[in-house]
Amino acid sequence: MIDKRPKIFISYAWGNKEVKDRVKELAERLRHDGVDVVLDIWDLKEGQDKYAFMEQSVNDETIDRVLIICDKVYKNKADNREGGVGDETVIISPEVYKHNQQSKYIPVIFERDENGETYIPTYISSRMYIEFSSGNEDDYEQLLRMLYEKPLNKKPPLGEMPSWLLEDNSENIKMEGEVRKLKKANENGRGDFAKNNARKFTDIIINALNEQQNVETFKKADAIDKVNALKKIRDCVFEYIEELAANEELSAEFLIRLFERLYNETPKADGVTYSQSNVDCFAFFRWELFIGVTAILLNYESYSILYEILKNTYFLRANFYSGSEQRPSGYLEYNRYIDSIEENKSHFDKNYFSKIAFLLCGREKYPILTKDAMARADLVLYQLSTVFDIVSYRMYNFWFPYMYSYVKGDLLWKRLVSRRQCEKIMPLLGVDNIIKLKNLISQAKHNSGVRFSGAFNAAPNILDYIKEKDIGTLP
Repeated sequence: MIDKRPKIFISYAWGNKEVKDRVKELAERLRHDGVDVVLDIWDLKEGQDKYAFMEQSVNDETIDRVLIICDKVYKNKADNREGGVGDETVIISPEVYKHNQQSKYIPVIFERDENGETYIPTYISSRMYIEFSSGNEDDYEQLLRMLYEKPLNKKPPLGEMPSWLLEDNSENIKMEGEVRKLKKANENGRGDFAKNNARKFTDIIINALNEQQNVETFKKADAIDKVNALKKIRDCVFEYIEELAANEELSAEFLIRLFERLYNETPKADGVTYSQSNVDCFAFFRWELFIGVTAILLNYESYSILYEILKNTYFLRANFYSGSEQRPSGYLEYNRYIDSIEENKSHFDKNYFSKIAFLLCGREKYPILTKDAMARADLVLYQLSTVFDIVSYRMYNFWFPYMYSYVKGDLLWKRLVSRRQCEKIMPLLGVDNIIKLKNLISQAKHNSGVRFSGAFNAAPNILDYIKEKDIGTLP
């Protein structure tokens, strides 16, 4: 239900049948849409004084708006004070000049001259008008929204002062600024912005993370509190990557460079700020980011990009104290047991199979990075590590899926019964035909050893979702 039906009077110049027909059509449509229209065609009866009718309609306090239909004839009569239009002008113009904030009198453009200029009477030429000369349906919607005071572009509610203004961290301000600039560039169709600013954004993220280590409260915090302190930076990175992915601007090169620099440059390997809680909180940050990026890529079906970052050889520092030596490594280096979190008792009210998994479940970022999406991404990273040849310096050569117990329902592998789905998923596994796809997936067998101590179920592999012989058997 609406609070009040708008009531309007339409003022136009007599003498042009085409204009009169258009005005009548407009009035009928407005009436149909609930607007009470006062119009001479309906409301001026034989024997009535037409000038009295016009004066009464213009001055009627129950009239919310007066639509002034602007064409060449109306402008000439208004400017020269001729006929009924001239009389209305004499009545209206003092109100317009006296109350410059009023919005009762609305010019509606029905005609333009040969140069595209509007025919608006001089006394109201400075007022915002509604375009009606093009016949565009959006113009009618704009008029209707104006009459009902339901604008398309609503002024957003006034928010609170950004918390980062109270922080002594200039990199946080730059970081959030880059996210805003990327979104604005995409709104304006500037697809080159992301490519030209990828390195700058990575620099800002690295600096923000390392600047955080100088904050006194951060220095004194344990690994879990430090993880929570880095959440704003994490959110900015995810927001930036989601924006790139949504606009098909995301590249494997950008992600590879980001992950490599995060590993090699955070925390700072200066031998001074080193602490185990720093090492562990940044290990969590990288692990969470790798899972989140995987979830984003799966969401947008950017399978070829995901394949590239999983098969890439990263050059990562061998230790976090000096950071000098680098060695070739696979993505498994972003997945590790984090002692100071898994063995922490002060932050958890009971035991969990994995405390880092439980911690990550409480750090959802809607709409994409839900608990389920991240759990599925974590499991897919494990499953793909069993079919890819990945450089590793570990005792076990696979990604341990700490979140596998949170996965609900089936994964994308069950759809591989369809040849169409096989073709869709091939880029994720780096193959180009179903035979190669089957050969690769044949390695993804169930491993009962991939489970938590005391857990009943092991992490499922690809062949737990589909049998090799069923792959590609349907259209």
